Amino acid sequence: MENILYFFKIAIQTPIFWLLISIFLSIICYFYFQPKVFTFSVFMCVFWLFSLTPLGASLWLGSLTMMNESVAGSCLKNENSNSVILLPGGLSWRPEDKGEKLSDWSIKRANRVVELSKESVLEQVILPGGLGSGSNSEAELLKKYLQNRIDIKKYLIAEKSNNTFENLETLMSLLNNQRPYYLVTSYWHMPRAKGVADKLSLITCPIITMNQINWSLMPSLEAHWHSKAAMHEWLGLAWYRIKGKI
Repeated sequence: MENILYFFKIAIQTPIFWLLISIFLSIICYFYFQPKVFTFSVFMCVFWLFSLTPLGASLWLGSLTMMNESVAGSCLKNENSNSVILLPGGLSWRPEDKGEKLSDWSIKRANRVVELSKESVLEQVILPGGLGSGSNSEAELLKKYLQNRIDIKKYLIAEKSNNTFENLETLMSLLNNQRPYYLVTSYWHMPRAKGVADKLSLITCPIITMNQINWSLMPSLEAHWHSKAAMHEWLGLAWYRIKGKI
């Protein structure tokens, strides 16, 4: 029963699931002469099909940048911050990577730290544990990635955590909430990450990755995962607000 509930929980966060539901509903309404519902379900089919294209996925993720307007002014430019919190962006589960490589999102976030190191003097990078274990955890892989690109003497790795709230909560006993920290994550993830940081009374300066639009209308597996991430993020924002985590 638990496996079924887990599968359903994952399924409802995927565009392909809702596309199949919309197609099924359209077929039922067509044969049972329900023109209004049929029109609506066809519209939903088009919507979910569009979300499987790179352009649709880009717009889905881009919609989350509207929430960044509320955190844009919280960067403490006059504070002497030399520590950065780098939130992990997952591991690659592609068969050829054997689950031991950083995802593209993790790499983009790490590259943002590299760019930041050229603008500011960084002395410490703080890495929540995230997925994986041992030398193949997100935190350890991010540490190795950064060590090959920038000269930072101190890395702080927190306990293993599995979501945005846990990533920041596990740091509370290790950080000084009276000093500012750079907070680095993806542009679409920052609204939830900054909300959690504020809730935990962490003083953070948001540093986000670049928002790039892909104009292709050819459906792809990558677009599916990007739209899934957008759905997950919007649902996560709503759930965190309900639970009082942001």
